[in-house]
Amino acid sequence: MDLKGLGRRRLAGLVLIVFGLLCVTNVIGFVQLATVNYIDIWKFLYPGSEDSSSPDILTAGSTINLIADLYYQDESSGWSSDPYGWTVYVEIYDGETLVSSVTLTLTNDFGDWAEWSAQWTVPDAENVLYTFVWNVITPDSGSTSKTTYGKTPLIEPDGVFKVNGEDASESTTLHVISPVLIFEFVPSRAVDKISGVYVEVWKGGNKIATVTLVDDGGSLYRIT
Repeated sequence: MDLKGLGRRRLAGLVLIVFGLLCVTNVIGFVQLATVNYIDIWKFLYPGSEDSSSPDILTAGSTINLIADLYYQDESSGWSSDPYGWTVYVEIYDGETLVSSVTLTLTNDFGDWAEWSAQWTVPDAENVLYTFVWNVITPDSGSTSKTTYGKTPLIEPDGVFKVNGEDASESTTLHVISPVLIFEFVPSRAVDKISGVYVEVWKGGNKIATVTLVDDGGSLYRIT
């Protein structure tokens, strides 16, 4: 597929011919004023999801690269602009609150499109939907903006269950000669969210016991 050609065809997305009306001796005449080409400059953004219900996933507390890949010329329409004169920045919102305004720097020039980037540290908060409003200002072709979304996920507790020191899963089968079992749980994340750990014991499709494991301080839950 000719991606470059496809991008150029997308660039010349809309052509407007503007007419003026002149009233001369009671005769209405049409005069063409200008031809306006709408150029779709947006090639790639990160975070780039335009669907708030399916945002890009961001890791809370991590530093990410904000990226804007933008077209600055279109051979089919004859349009071109100097990208080194462009101002590119992104406003980042948490709901209605402005969290950051970051100016991007032109880092790569590929001939008909260029890349602007900057680093941003995601706030250390989980389950937050961020709105990214990308703004481009040119000295000769006006300005435009686009909105995308990113979200930090809700971090759920996780870890490994063990029976008699062996990692336990649905596919694990242990053969024992003693009815005494040692249950353990080793947490791997979100330890502060764990309020309790227990194991249900089932036999023949019936639950016969619920065993609560004892916390030794957050690094291990265990009971015999």
